[in-house]
Amino acid sequence: MVARPVGSGARCEDSLRRLDTDLYQMHRPDPHTDIDETLGVLSDLAGPGGSGPYSILTRGVESRVLPTAQRHGMGVLTFGPLNSVWLSGRSDPAAGHRSAGAGAKMFDLSRPGVQAKADAVRELTALAAEAGPPLPHLATAFVRAHPAVTAVLIGPRRPEQLTDLLAAADVELGDDVLDRIYEIVPPGIDVHPGDFYIDPTPPITDKRLRRR
Repeated sequence: MVARPVGSGARCEDSLRRLDTDLYQMHRPDPHTDIDETLGVLSDLAGPGGSGPYSILTRGVESRVLPTAQRHGMGVLTFGPLNSVWLSGRSDPAAGHRSAGAGAKMFDLSRPGVQAKADAVRELTALAAEAGPPLPHLATAFVRAHPAVTAVLIGPRRPEQLTDLLAAADVELGDDVLDRIYEIVPPGIDVHPGDFYIDPTPPITDKRLRRR
C-alpha cells in the first residue's frame, strides 16, 4: 500500500516502479483540493476504485458511498474493520488509552459518543459469544458481507494477530446474525460521529461555510 499525495501521472508511475507495486492509494481526501480533480487523477492512474473506513461501529458509508460505488460498478477497499481496538475482542478496549495524549479523548467514556461505542461493543461481544466466531472475526466478516466491498484492509501488528485475522476470511455470517447486528447498530450510522477515523472537513469545522 502506498500513501502519498497524488502528483502528476508521471511521478506516480515512477513511484510505483521504484516500489515494485501496482497499488496507489489515497487514505483521505485533501480538503484543499477539489474532489473532481482528485478523482480525475486517480481515474487516469488506475481506473475505478476507492477506499474508506467501514466497520460495525462506522456505518456512515452505507448511506451514500457504498451505494454510489455499486451503481457505477466501482470496487471499494475498506479499512478499520476493528475500529482500532474497539472490536478487537479485548475485555476492556479502552484500557491503557485513557491516561493522556491526543488519543485519550477517543476512549473518554464521559463523552456520549464514546460511551455509545462501549455499549454497542458490549452487545456485540455477547452476540459473538452466542453466534460462535470471535468478535474480531465477526467484525471482519460483517464488512466483507456488503456486496460493494471488494477487499478489507486489516492492521495486525504482530504475526499471531495476522494469523488470527486471516482465519476470519472463512467466516460467513447468516442473515439472522446480520439482522442482530443491525439492531445493535442501525445501517448508515456512525455510533460516535467524532470517531477518530473521520477527519472533520472545512464545511463541518468552519460555520461560515454553512451560513449565507
